[in-house]
Amino acid sequence: MDEVNQTITPATPAPTPAPVASAPLGPLEKKARRSFILGIVGLLAWLIPLFGFPVTIVGIVFGVKGLPSTKHKKAVAGLTMSIIGLVLTIINAAIGAYMGATGQHPLVNQMMGEPNQAQLESGNQAPAADMMQR
Repeated sequence: MDEVNQTITPATPAPTPAPVASAPLGPLEKKARRSFILGIVGLLAWLIPLFGFPVTIVGIVFGVKGLPSTKHKKAVAGLTMSIIGLVLTIINAAIGAYMGATGQHPLVNQMMGEPNQAQLESGNQAPAADMMQR
């Protein structure tokens, strides 16, 4: 048997690639990202319809304009969250308007000087002048 003299050479590590700087975002990618951010904010802003309407509508506009970008999924997510926020804003505004118009909203009753539900149940109805002083 021939013995082959094999020399073992240590494995050379593979060269590490140079870090690649992220390419600057184009205008469509920026719109997709803005839509995503405004969608998240819109999911919180629906609680106050005065803030919810503009935030969600601008988020929808940026989402639609950002759809053809390379960040398509981010634009779709922002568009979806903005639409959900807009629907919740409309529902919240409608409920608030109904409660205010029918006299069921406690803040409207307090401003108008009308007794609240607790005062009506106890029979202690303060006059409107007393309500305004409190």
